[in-house]
Amino acid sequence: MIEVQKSNSPGAQEEFYKSKVKGYLANERTFIRWMQFSVTISSIGIALLNFGYTKQNSH
Repeated sequence: MIEVQKSNSPGAQEEFYKSKVKGYLANERTFIRWMQFSVTISSIGIALLNFGYTKQNSH
C-alpha cells in the first residue's frame, strides 16, 4: 500500500491547484488542435470530391 502524505499548507494546496489547471489547459489545447486537424482533413476531402471524376450525360 502506498501512503500519501497530506499537507495542509497553503503553498502546497496552491501548487496542487496550479498543476490541475495546467493539466486541464493542456488537455484543452490538445483537443482544439485535434479539432483543427479534423476540419482541415475534412476540407481537403471535400475539395478533392469537388474536383473528382464526373460522369458526362450525353443526350
